[in-house]
Amino acid sequence: MLEFFTNPIFAQSTGVIGALLLIYCYQCKSRENIIIVISIGIAFLAVHMFQLGGITGGVLNTVAFIRNLVFYRKNSHAWATWPWWPYIFTGILIVLTFFFWQGLESIFPLIAITIATFAFWMDEPKMIRRLSLVMSLAWMPYAYVIGSPSIFGLQIFIITSILIAMWRLDRTTPMVKET
Repeated sequence: MLEFFTNPIFAQSTGVIGALLLIYCYQCKSRENIIIVISIGIAFLAVHMFQLGGITGGVLNTVAFIRNLVFYRKNSHAWATWPWWPYIFTGILIVLTFFFWQGLESIFPLIAITIATFAFWMDEPKMIRRLSLVMSLAWMPYAYVIGSPSIFGLQIFIITSILIAMWRLDRTTPMVKET
């Protein structure tokens, strides 16, 4: 059974499913649906990282999954609006990173998921986009080290999408057509 779980084709397929779910999540209309789809995608990517031996990334993505369960409740439950949640999750991420340390590459998931934690806690889309851009850049070296083309490709897609959104939505002056 373990051979099937770690089979390279199965492992890469798990990563592709996770990546596709994260790409699809931006098509959801409500914040709640976006968080649900992101959470399912993160669960697939956590399994994918475990399959490739990326233990630190898998563990930290599991924390991100739990974080999303809390953030999902942010607008409906008073306990989930506690402003210290991002700091609590960051502390957990730091402790688990050093507990599951696999070398210097372990720092990249820590950086990426910490940035995502603060980005997804924010309400201003412009800041979410800026922080998410840095988050995606932090995932790329880790994806390369653990041998995950699906995570690497996902980050390229996310970076492209964010840059387009920043150009469309975050510019202070609109483009003027010359006549």
